[in-house]
Amino acid sequence: MEVHRDYGEPGKVLDTLSQHGFSVRMADGDLVQVERPDRCDFIYAWR
Repeated sequence: MEVHRDYGEPGKVLDTLSQHGFSVRMADGDLVQVERPDRCDFIYAWR
């Protein structure tokens, strides 16, 4: 999913997804994997 850091905190989305059994990865605007939620533009989640 695309996230907009100006309108919320991706870390909260990541926490909620993880709490509900999803594995997550983050990527920046160039689709390069990142480790910090404050750098992500996309969140990938799967079970």
